[in-house]
Order: sequence, then C-alpha cells, then structure tokens
Amino acid sequence: MPALTEVLVVGDGSDLLALVRALDPRVFHVTSATPAEVATLLRHRAFHAVVVDLPVGTTDLEGLLHQIRMFQAVAPLALFGVVGDASLAEHVLAGHEEISFALARPVSGEALIGALAPCVTSRAASADRVAAVRIYFSSLERSAWDRLATLCTEDVVYRLPADDIRINAEIFGRAEIGRASCRER
Repeated sequence: MPALTEVLVVGDGSDLLALVRALDPRVFHVTSATPAEVATLLRHRAFHAVVVDLPVGTTDLEGLLHQIRMFQAVAPLALFGVVGDASLAEHVLAGHEEISFALARPVSGEALIGALAPCVTSRAASADRVAAVRIYFSSLERSAWDRLATLCTEDVVYRLPADDIRINAEIFGRAEIGRASCRER
C-alpha cells in the first residue's frame, strides 16, 4: 500500500476541516492544528502539504506571509496553501512564491484535490535519491560520521531535534557537522 499524503490544516474553520477529512482516507491523512501548534508539529512530523484556513475578514497579507515563511523554514519541502475570502485569495498568489495555492471560500472538493495533487504525484524518489538515503541510514547505523558528512552539501543546515533551549541549536555547513561529530566521540 502506498504511503499516505500527510496534510496539516491550520485554523479552526470547521467547513474546511470537514472537507479535507472527506478526502479519500486511503490517500490523505489529515491533522488539524491551531496556529500556535504548527511550529511544534512541523518540527516533529513530516507533512506534504500545509493548508492555512484564514479567518473571515483577514486583511493582514504581510503578517500571513511572514507566518508562512516561518513555517517553511521548519518544513521547506511542504507545499503551502491558503483558503480565505475571495478578495484575499486573488491577492495572495500575485507574486508570492511562498504560497503554492490560494482557494476562495466556499471551496469545492475538486478544487482542493487539484491543489493537493502535486503532493500525491510528486512523491516518487529517483534512484540516486534512494541510494543516497540508503547510504545515509547505513552510515547512521554504523556511526560512520565522516561518511555521513560527505553526503551533505557544503551549505547544509542541521537543526538538532530538541525543544529544550539548552540543547536546541543549528549547525551550519558540512565542516561544522564533521567537527560536531568529532566532539561527540
């Protein structure tokens, strides 16, 4: 059975949440969250798409884009879309690459499926990527830190998986990852 497409719905719009949950459960797995919960969820789970349900009357486009940029920093591979009033939905896509889709209320199931389709169809990995992932996990299992570091690009950013501020950190660059692994030995 193929993996499910993970969709995170942000906001408390019960109409949108009901519509997303009505999508085929053999294809889509839906999680709902408040805006305050999103960053934590994105740090601990992988989502293919994040759909932000804007409250009726939302006009702060810059605030919305700032919030989505912050979410994208945590989940750069997820597709981000918004659902809102027709007037806002028109303006959201105009020159804002952060947003993959903007749907106006009321949203139809067909429009939502069309917006989420790239998540479903683009999940096949190339043979090179599959090989790199296998080498990555093999290196982890064997504690082959030097080999693991060679899989990273020069500009890699590694976020230590911790919520505790005392050990929450980011490591920038392949050379720093190599030095950090040497200190752990």
